[in-house]
Amino acid sequence: MAVTAGSVAPSSYSSNARIAKRRSAASLLVPRPRLLEGLVVEPAPISLICAPAGSGKTSLIRALLEASDEVPTAFVNVSQVDPSVPGVWDAIHASLSALDVSPADAGETHDRQPPVGVVGPDLIDNLVAAITAADRKVRLVLDDLHTIDDPATFRSLDALLTKQPVQLLLVLSTRHDPPLALHRHRLAGRLHEVRGADLAFHRDELVELLDRAGCELDTAGVELLHLHTEGWAAGIRIAVLSLLTGVEPEELLTDFGGLDQGVADYLMAEVLSTQSEEMRAFLLTTSACSTLPADLAIHLSGRDDAPEVLDDLVRRQALTERIERRRRIYRYHVVLRTYLDAERRRRHPESEARLQRTVGEWYAAQGQWLHALEHLARADAPERLLELLLEHSVTLMLDGQLDQLEGLLRGLPTELQQQPAVRLVRLLLASPYEQTGVALEMLAHLDLAALTAGGDHLVATLAALVQVQHALYADDLEQVLQEFVGRTSLPTGNVAVDLLVRHHRAIALLFLDRLDEANDLLFEVVDRARIGGRDALAISSLGHLATASLRVEDLSRSEEWALEARVTAARRGWMQLSNLLPTQIALAWISFQRVDRDAARLYLDDALALRNAAMRSHPIRYLDAIEVVIRLDGGEDAYQLLGDHRSRTRRPVSMSPQFSANFGPILVWSALMLGEQDWANGFARDYSDQDRSPGESDLMRAMLLVSAGHEAAAGKTLRRIIHGDVEVLVRSTLIYAHILSSTLAFRRASSSQAHDSLMAALRLADETGIVRPFINIGPEVHRQLIESADRAGHLASVARAIVSLIRGQPVGPVGHSLLTAAELSVLRDLPSLLSIRDIAESRSVSTNTIKTHLSAIYRKLGVNGRRAAVEVGRRQGLL
Repeated sequence: MAVTAGSVAPSSYSSNARIAKRRSAASLLVPRPRLLEGLVVEPAPISLICAPAGSGKTSLIRALLEASDEVPTAFVNVSQVDPSVPGVWDAIHASLSALDVSPADAGETHDRQPPVGVVGPDLIDNLVAAITAADRKVRLVLDDLHTIDDPATFRSLDALLTKQPVQLLLVLSTRHDPPLALHRHRLAGRLHEVRGADLAFHRDELVELLDRAGCELDTAGVELLHLHTEGWAAGIRIAVLSLLTGVEPEELLTDFGGLDQGVADYLMAEVLSTQSEEMRAFLLTTSACSTLPADLAIHLSGRDDAPEVLDDLVRRQALTERIERRRRIYRYHVVLRTYLDAERRRRHPESEARLQRTVGEWYAAQGQWLHALEHLARADAPERLLELLLEHSVTLMLDGQLDQLEGLLRGLPTELQQQPAVRLVRLLLASPYEQTGVALEMLAHLDLAALTAGGDHLVATLAALVQVQHALYADDLEQVLQEFVGRTSLPTGNVAVDLLVRHHRAIALLFLDRLDEANDLLFEVVDRARIGGRDALAISSLGHLATASLRVEDLSRSEEWALEARVTAARRGWMQLSNLLPTQIALAWISFQRVDRDAARLYLDDALALRNAAMRSHPIRYLDAIEVVIRLDGGEDAYQLLGDHRSRTRRPVSMSPQFSANFGPILVWSALMLGEQDWANGFARDYSDQDRSPGESDLMRAMLLVSAGHEAAAGKTLRRIIHGDVEVLVRSTLIYAHILSSTLAFRRASSSQAHDSLMAALRLADETGIVRPFINIGPEVHRQLIESADRAGHLASVARAIVSLIRGQPVGPVGHSLLTAAELSVLRDLPSLLSIRDIAESRSVSTNTIKTHLSAIYRKLGVNGRRAAVEVGRRQGLL
């Protein structure tokens, strides 16, 4: 059991008043084992607790003093003793004497009462000898080291650190880094550090504290309190005490932070009271922005030494931190900044707009448009704000700052929100996959025709972009596209806007099934977006390239584009970006077609996470269909899934022919396997399009005929598909047709014809990588595959791989059949001396894309590394 010196030593050296005071407020303390463990479980010789005022240092020390780790603990609060060398060492000597550890144990003779002026040339050596002779661990806690201003005292403490015996554990608590040679101990691995970021309350700790105190806050309230305080212990404590006195949570959280009187009083007493008037003026002026570049601090304060002033505040832990070392960017803690912000407005209301305009123009000169817009919005400078918004909003969008820009525009005064420029930008920010009530209302209040015909070319182009974006699912898209091309034929001179024009034109062409034109434009946009670092636009364009490749059933190329988009989004932390939806849908469909169930479910879940109630009916229809077929393949309740889907698919909207061609046969056959003839007939009606996809319509008709026992009629219908008498949109239709023909021939005991049809299906599967039809059709074709595998010639490995998939076994080495073209290409580079970076650069893709291909290659070949993949590839004839 730990024993504090304060429990036995004279009062002048006992635990400080702050600790005693907190004992009466135990409900406001929560166990924080993540912090305490670093101090008591295999502790470092030296522990430094260094954080601003109110961070919770004292609470952590109290928990340490009460810890049951069998290490006797001496405690000295140096702020309550003479900070000179004799005063501090008298206190240390007295606190250790209370634990029966003192120089007397080493043979020195002196009175066991608190000594006066015991410091001598042999003090450190005698103390080290005494601690060593005691032959047991002892902990010494020195609190409030920041109150010492005598360099000699720190030199004496440095001497103790240099000679520190293994039996002594030192814990140093301070508001800023002490002038001790801690760097040597840090490099030697002897120093454990607890900083302000470590002491900040995590959300779960905040919830526990609120529960212990009997305060009820809902999840949103907890999030808001954590946001306003950034986990700062003093701010949280003040908020809890306010709640306990009856303040309503909504009232408290509306303006909590530096605006709260309790917080303001604490900041004044603990942080600002020690600052000079000149320093307070500096803080007030430079607190106008959430982040503070050093050059802006110089510009605002007029002080060339502003960076040094800020560095000094950081060193002294004055609720200031340096968030970018190379570019020297700083920030004040949100609680301090909100206090300073309010105080500045109170003292100098007449100059606030001018200050915000100065900050806004400085950021504009640096090309930091979002910060510029934020401050101009506060500066009551609407004309300048609208000018920058029109010129640079698309740049911000392409840089991926959509949410930040939308948040800024939502917060503008009502009269500004009603400006056409603001409405245009907000409509551009709206995802083309969504149609929210807000977007519809803004569209209703904008005369797009007048704006596109107006004299301002930039405004006209933005209006045209809005028109085509919101017409993608409309019946008059062709006409809108023609008008769009005419209105945007001349460049605006704004690089970002002109690039977005080409992107939107490509998407419109894709929706109109003009794939070659769409691809050419998308390739150009991707290249230019990559060069310019416009990752958000690159992600969107890559997703649409993946969709275009799926339209022509190039699964390998589609996967390559989609993986590149996904890797880019993951690298930027944009996995919730709505523009990623085509990518996730493409990857889910590709994995489903290849019977990679784990990957299909992963990509499906990611796509579903992007779905929301505002999404247009078309994307929901695609996502619903993919979800149904993947969950069916996963063995979930088929009756429930198909029944629910059937109730939703009454053809409320038109569908692309590719959509019908891909999903119709799967749903019809799944319903027939359940014996639900009515559902199958309904799906066939909903998904048939005799004009645009006659081959797929015939396939569904043949499936119904087979189920009804009309095999001759079914065979005749299938032959029309196989012989090319009717056009098919997707080659999986041909695979299905050959498999069904093989099944019918097998039933007629026409083994030669059955084998030929099965080989034709395998050949198409090998070419396309599509093996799904073999899995879906059922047991009869499975038996045929097993029996025919040895007679399949060069397709034997394909047949065996499909049999393994049918049996649910790991595929192992299957060769070319289940390696995509991209994966096979990467495999063939593995025997070389090329690094992953070299392989990526030769294909103009990222290293993460190559790593994804390697993971798939290793999994499909059943190996764990590059050398093994090469060996298996050579055995299988792939290299």
